[in-house]
Amino acid sequence: MKAIISLFAAGLLSSASVMASSAIDFGVVGKIIPGACYPTLSNSTVDFGEIKVTELERHTATVVDRNHTNTLNISCDAATLFGVRGIDDRAGSVGNNWYRAAYGLGLTGRGEKIGAHYVEVQPERSTIDGTSVFTTYSDARGQQWTLSDDVPSAIPNDGRLLGLTDIYKGYDGPIPIKHASIGLNHFLVIAPATDLTLSSEVVLDGKATIELIYL
Repeated sequence: MKAIISLFAAGLLSSASVMASSAIDFGVVGKIIPGACYPTLSNSTVDFGEIKVTELERHTATVVDRNHTNTLNISCDAATLFGVRGIDDRAGSVGNNWYRAAYGLGLTGRGEKIGAHYVEVQPERSTIDGTSVFTTYSDARGQQWTLSDDVPSAIPNDGRLLGLTDIYKGYDGPIPIKHASIGLNHFLVIAPATDLTLSSEVVLDGKATIELIYL
């Protein structure tokens, strides 16, 4: 106690003799959220193996769908409201845009765009807290949602959000979720063979991120 009293007294004497003080304000910010969510994939690498040149159409794009399914599991500490979106880490290499939300596959050795990778949610293979899943879309802020449906839905990579709900044909947007098991399907669309240099091996180099946005 003596040390504390002595230090406090010295501080008062110093301030009194100078008759001046300096001060600076600060704020405290942050958020209290219902709980954190933890996404995992059953398979973080989608390997399409070897695609033979003879499988490719010469003058039109080729769809390569080998039933590459995946599961996105989302576990939250408590029921949490969120949306899902994709980030294309190869955005500059998208070789076609046949469908919504094309993700790039990289470039050939000569800088040609190989094609695109697509990933879509399959509601029939999905559940949220043990019930059926329907999908809906909104803008990046999650303020206005489209009519929920049970059709396969692409994970958007243009800033929009994909929401999950247990209500069919509703406009209310997503519901708070504690656990989601989301079935995914992956397929490719390869550029026409005449647009690519295929005299040597071409390695696909797709890379993307799935992001949860708390609402």
